[in-house]
Amino acid sequence: MRQEPAAQQPGSGVGQGGESGDVDDRARRIEALERRVALLESILEGIPDPVFVKDAAHRFVYVNHAMGRAVGHDPTVMIGRTDLDFFPARQVAAFWDRDDRVLQGGDIDAHIEQAEHSDGSQQVFSTRRARVIGPDGRPLVVGTVRDVSRDAARHARRDQELRVVRELLEQVTRQARIGILLVDRRGYVQHMSGPDLAKMGIGTDNAAGIHFHSFGGLWPEVVPRIDAALRGQSSSEVLHWRGRDRQVTVRPVFDEGGDQVAGAVLVSIDLAVLDEQERRRVHQERMDSLGRLAGGVAHDLNNLLSIVMMGTSTLRDALSAADVQAAAAQVSLLERSVERGARLSRQLAAFARRQVGAASVIDLHAHLRPARSFLESLIGGVVELDIRLCPQQPRVRVLPGQVEQLVINLVLHASAGAPPGSRVVLETACERLAADGELSPGDYVVIRVVDAGRSLPLEVRERLFEPFYDAGRGPTGMGLATCYGIARQAGGRAVARVDAQGLNVVEVFLPMSSSELTSLDDGIALGEARRHTGRILLVEDEDVLREQLTELLRTAGHLVVSYENGRRAADWLQVHAEDVDLVLSDVMMPGLRGDELVREVGGRVPFLLMSGFTTEDPGELSSLPGVLDVLAKPVRPDILLRAVQRVLARKKRRRSGAR
Repeated sequence: MRQEPAAQQPGSGVGQGGESGDVDDRARRIEALERRVALLESILEGIPDPVFVKDAAHRFVYVNHAMGRAVGHDPTVMIGRTDLDFFPARQVAAFWDRDDRVLQGGDIDAHIEQAEHSDGSQQVFSTRRARVIGPDGRPLVVGTVRDVSRDAARHARRDQELRVVRELLEQVTRQARIGILLVDRRGYVQHMSGPDLAKMGIGTDNAAGIHFHSFGGLWPEVVPRIDAALRGQSSSEVLHWRGRDRQVTVRPVFDEGGDQVAGAVLVSIDLAVLDEQERRRVHQERMDSLGRLAGGVAHDLNNLLSIVMMGTSTLRDALSAADVQAAAAQVSLLERSVERGARLSRQLAAFARRQVGAASVIDLHAHLRPARSFLESLIGGVVELDIRLCPQQPRVRVLPGQVEQLVINLVLHASAGAPPGSRVVLETACERLAADGELSPGDYVVIRVVDAGRSLPLEVRERLFEPFYDAGRGPTGMGLATCYGIARQAGGRAVARVDAQGLNVVEVFLPMSSSELTSLDDGIALGEARRHTGRILLVEDEDVLREQLTELLRTAGHLVVSYENGRRAADWLQVHAEDVDLVLSDVMMPGLRGDELVREVGGRVPFLLMSGFTTEDPGELSSLPGVLDVLAKPVRPDILLRAVQRVLARKKRRRSGAR
């Protein structure tokens, strides 16, 4: 009988050696595999960009937390689900099409994709897909996603900024009359702008993409200088081309690192234009400084003249009642002197471009035709006056009397220099002008006066519009300075030149207006206006003038409340605006000015403004809400009363119509 082997006892080493070793080896392999899986998951979770793995049915097999945050879901929820559970169907079709191409072809696929989430927000991603084989031998898609929304927004902002810079560069080169040419490292044009290059026959509109060697036949000097710049060499010199001197600067453009040439830039400046612009700038600064001086003098002088004017008017009325003829005659002489001072003040204000009043749209020729006989009497038959009006009927927006001021001063200046028996020509023309740094583009009417006197040299012409300048014909006084101020206030300019025949030409450019002609008839008869009295708030900082105005208005039957500054008047109006029919206010006052008072009250009560000089644009004063008229100081008492009565009559008519 064969003996059976002894049974194994627990804890004995018999029969355990091989099996125990297999178990320990398998455990070690599992432990190592788990460590590798943990390491892989740690790596994938540590990647800041989203990572996903999908099978052939487009189900998510693995999703890291970055992907979950990007989609807005817990990664464990996404496993086993598809894109349809998280994105709109119209986008999913594109995602799956790219998945399938990678699964079938095995190539890495990179795309820019836009994802729209359920809350309506959108993101732009750069996605890379690759094909891998899973543990079961089936293909999988591994994808990495990078959020480039910020990059896309940054690129969009950069493109917008580049467009703005290009547009600004175009404007600068046009206005400054310079030329700019930018080429890349291969010599192809990337940007070209500026009239200076256009003058040389180099078209700037469609130059992009053309090699700069194409310009060699037009401007042969430029080609070697650009070639040198592309080799890192700079140059700057004056080149003569087509009869004009140009400062031409060519420099290399380096890349961000600063060590590689990325292109070249050429800047061309017409020196004649540069000299002209510098002369204009210096001349403009000189004229502006003189204008500020003249305006300040005009302001103080107007207050004094207003006091005298009010006093003489009151005195004459009192003396006339007693029939003292000699005293009345003296008062008349005094009044004429005041008028002469007021005329000088208006000329100073016109030169300073601060002449006050409500501008009107007039037919220029309707004002020039009746002036012929008066102008001929001014020049006394010493020279012949030839008036030539263009066939159009130009309309301009000016203050009352400005056209007459212009032509009188222009004709007097021309006749003073013209030899006896010669001809002075006064003509008008309508011209369309482009922007030139001084005038806005548009249609202008030109008032031109030509004389055959000795040709005025350039240094004289540049100072011709200065007050009291002696141009060799005797001092100009304020005449031509007034023309300059009127033109600038209207948005135009005044220039002096010598034409091809050596004749002296002075031109005033005024913007043409397309508005309807201003009606000067307000429909209120004088007798009717005098029947209207009202409650007036007077604001004037000059004490004596305030007392005179108060007495004048009260004598005319008005109730008057007066204040010496705009701040106190504004505080009073906050409570009593409904009790006032009209505010009569000076403009230039310490503290709160008259125009600021208008803006603060906000159109709750009508205003009449008075000023001989203002730092505000006079045209803007009359357009403020509630301002019905702007009166120029010094103002005659009867004109002031008529203006007040017109406002009160209009207000009464509106009330009657409302009822």
